[in-house]
Amino acid sequence: MITHAPERALQACLPDLPTPQLMPAGQGDYCQAWSVHTTPLRVLLLARHNHASHCLERVARVMPHLAGTLTLRAPQVECHGRLEGRAFVLYEAVPGTPLGYLNPQERGEVDAATLARDLATFFRELHAFDPALARRSGVPETAYAFSMRDDHMLHGAAPDLYRQDLAEYRTGGADEDLTAFLEAELEGHLRLLRSDDAPPALLHGEVSVDHVLVDEGRAVGVIDFNGMTLGRPARDLLYLHETFGLDWTCDLLTAYSALDVKATLTELGFLRVWHTLLRLLWAREHGLPDLAARRQHELLALMTRRRTD
Repeated sequence: MITHAPERALQACLPDLPTPQLMPAGQGDYCQAWSVHTTPLRVLLLARHNHASHCLERVARVMPHLAGTLTLRAPQVECHGRLEGRAFVLYEAVPGTPLGYLNPQERGEVDAATLARDLATFFRELHAFDPALARRSGVPETAYAFSMRDDHMLHGAAPDLYRQDLAEYRTGGADEDLTAFLEAELEGHLRLLRSDDAPPALLHGEVSVDHVLVDEGRAVGVIDFNGMTLGRPARDLLYLHETFGLDWTCDLLTAYSALDVKATLTELGFLRVWHTLLRLLWAREHGLPDLAARRQHELLALMTRRRTD
């Protein structure tokens, strides 16, 4: 831990302001966050490790070009730098409450159809960002949908990385029927990757209910662009698809209008299966047998559903 890091970062960014009040605002896998009580309210992020530093520096390079192109508000980086090798960024706070923080009554006030349309607009604008500019800004490109990990990024050819996941599942005591299902799912996805030559899109990487901000029942902003990559647009829809389900995702894709609905839903089906597999492997790795058993049950349920669709 860097001593007095938040205060030093603020002094570097806002040297002419009286020392503002800092309040811890949470800690994730990538960063520690502080609320900076200035007018306007600001947020300070400090990277927890080197991988997070690279992610924050990409945010600092991309967001000045991206934020103004989005209908929903996104962080406008005001200042960035490094302290003893760790990156930090300062930006004006995006107003709103994370959708995932709402109580059931408040969440019921958010119209699902309107939310789908608003987020479809966000994704369409985000995915239209110039991939060449993203590359020049250091955004990594990958066809493997789960390359961003807590403290590193996986590099390599997508088929090899997917097969490594499958091999890891086999070594831990695999259900034979489920293994055959996973192999078939993977081969179908790899055929898609070989046949689809569409250019990659800039992805947020983690659009979930915790990163969509709402106010008065409407989406007003999206935060936490730390996991940006260049990849396939369906990947950006995964967490919302898992949360809201098939019908809502169909509404979003219809409003998005630039993707084939049926093909994207098929791809999302694969991504949901593989995401569940990775969560099972994580539970095994961390010695959580009950959680691993629950993930295995979820995989079996997905297998049954996919085979009957």
